[in-house]
Amino acid sequence: MFTHQDGFCEGRDLTDIFETQDEVVQKIVGVLAVTLTKREQERLHRRGTSNIEAYEAWLRARESLARGTRESVIEAKALHRRAIALDPRFAAPHAGLALASISDYASGWTADPAQALDDAERWARRAVELNPDEPVGRMALGSALLWRRNHSGALAALRDMMSLDPNYAQGQSAMGLTLMYAGQPAEALQAFSVAMRLDPHFAPIVLHFVAQAHFALGDHDAAIKLLKERIARNPGTDSSRMLLAAAYGHLGQIEEARAAWAELLKINPDFSLEQRERALPYKNASDFQRIVEGLAKAGLP
Repeated sequence: MFTHQDGFCEGRDLTDIFETQDEVVQKIVGVLAVTLTKREQERLHRRGTSNIEAYEAWLRARESLARGTRESVIEAKALHRRAIALDPRFAAPHAGLALASISDYASGWTADPAQALDDAERWARRAVELNPDEPVGRMALGSALLWRRNHSGALAALRDMMSLDPNYAQGQSAMGLTLMYAGQPAEALQAFSVAMRLDPHFAPIVLHFVAQAHFALGDHDAAIKLLKERIARNPGTDSSRMLLAAAYGHLGQIEEARAAWAELLKINPDFSLEQRERALPYKNASDFQRIVEGLAKAGLP
């Protein structure tokens, strides 16, 4: 955190940091060769807050949330709440709390899953209310509705998000995930491809999402390659090992499937396939059964 002792006055903190960020963003836009809409160009110069400490807390929270561990999500929630305490009208950390609640729900880290989804939708709707033109609120709302299995509502919210910012990488990933769970894996891969082009430093979880889409299409070799890469980048993942074991099972690679499952249980001895079936918002139950069938072919779990 910058302080007065660092040689900055409060006004200069905001000017220097935000102007530097503008320069970096403009360079990134040039490298990626994307065309910004007028609304996107205007948004580049808006931060959502004039409080530098709130903005810094949100940046740190976003990084913690992207790591995706139970501890980092707890840290992200605390940082998002700090940002809101510093600026209650800052929409982005409200959206961040929605995404953190979804992480708790999806990973089985909460004793009250229904409350976690209620919290996620409440925070997301508050973010949209505070700043209707900020796409992260729409993305959070679409994500909350997805995990409620309201696929049509989720897609509508995400289309609204796209109208605000078609070059929003995290939003493209959210759209891809929603399309995948809605039973449209080929369309999902198109959205993921755009997301990865817009953000070459995408979070490792995106590799899992892309693998899910390939798995749904029956391309188990592609899924395995992506899941191995995701595991290499995030060794603590149980969900990627679950899908990896299922993909190996479908290919008849029994030893590899059982090895992946053994590693999963080392990481999470309390792993529950039933919890994942309840939580993962597949529109078509048969899509989750493909995972179960792959595991069964390897004699798992």
